[in-house]
This record gives sequence, C-alpha cells and structure tokens, in this order.
Amino acid sequence: MEVLPEILGLDESQCLRALIWLMALLQAEGGYPVLIITGASQSGKTRLATNIRQVLDPSAIPLLPLPKNKKELSDAVAANLILAFDNVREVPPWLADDILSLSEGTALPSSHGGQPVQRKASTILVCDEIPDAPNLVQNAVILRLKQRPAAGFLDKSALDRAFACAHAKGLGSLVHLAVQALVHVPK
Repeated sequence: MEVLPEILGLDESQCLRALIWLMALLQAEGGYPVLIITGASQSGKTRLATNIRQVLDPSAIPLLPLPKNKKELSDAVAANLILAFDNVREVPPWLADDILSLSEGTALPSSHGGQPVQRKASTILVCDEIPDAPNLVQNAVILRLKQRPAAGFLDKSALDRAFACAHAKGLGSLVHLAVQALVHVPK
C-alpha cells in the first residue's frame, strides 16, 4: 500500500480495491473479477486503466476498443494477458457473458480456425457510467473516479516517467504479498 498510491494516484480505499483486483489475478484457482473504472470525463480513467494493466501486463497496446464480435474478442484474448477496453458505452449481452466466462476459464474458438482453446482472462472496462449489465457488475470491482481540477493534471510524459520509476517496486510488492499469502495456504 506504500507503492500503489504513488503508481496509481488513488486514495487509500480506491487503492485497496485496485490491490484486491490485482491480487486476484495472481491466484491459480478461482475466477478473476472484472475491473470497471468509471467516472467523469477527464477524471483519469484511461491513464489509471493503462497503469493498472501495465503493473502485470506491459502490452505495447494498453487499451483496446470494445470487440464487435466473437472473432475480435478471440483475437484480443490471444494477444493479451489482461483484456482492457476503453471508452465502453454499452456491453452487449453476448460480450458480458463471454467476459464472465473468460473470468472463470472457458474454451474460445481459435482465431485461426483450429480447435477451441481453454483460456482464462481478466478484463478491465473503462466507462463514463457503469454498464447496464447486471451479471457483469455483480462480479466486478468498481473504481469510481472523481473529476480532477485542471491544476491536478500532469504532463503525459511526466506520468509515464513516474510510473516507470515506481513500476518495479510496485510489482515487487505484489509478488511479496502473494508469497506471504501462499505461506498461509494449508498444505
């Protein structure tokens, strides 16, 4: 909890929610909760989603548009450890079901036409408002961001440098927490 507020720019209660979501991704069994980041325009939702994702998955393309069909979803799953979708306005029922299935581990059709592939994936949704998808919301960790004053904005390159400087320490802290948790698992 000393490092995450610095990396993510969240207050303590929001940072605890982000930590719960990140720690859930380190478990071998069980499902991954969906992370929904919501808030007003200019509240830092996209930056926060990018930073949370990059703690564990430093993908070259941090956030994607919402897939329009199952093939696009399958391609996104094949190319990413953590699915992160930006500017989500509406989650179609088929996609909400597939995201929940992926959080538990499901077989998806291969994007190359071969055998379906068993895959488990976590998902981040960046939305102005919480989507009208009750089953998805019920299985989500929700971060609600407040609008920041104009004076609170930092230059993108300054934010990137701050994240890069703190990333290794943040990842190390997560691994340390995971190891501590494993020590208490009955054998």
